[in-house]
Amino acid sequence: MIESKIPSLPAWKVIWEMIRFRPWLDVIDFFSVALLRFCWQIAPALIIKTFF
Repeated sequence: MIESKIPSLPAWKVIWEMIRFRPWLDVIDFFSVALLRFCWQIAPALIIKTFF
């Protein structure tokens, strides 16, 4: 089998470059995940607390 000599980058460098390329996408992702977590975990608990 022929092995190719393609240089590889560590995963953390790739992730860091992706964050540096468009940082606003990561900010949008963070807030959308936080909102989704709020809607699916905290909001039902607050509704139940208000009801009882």
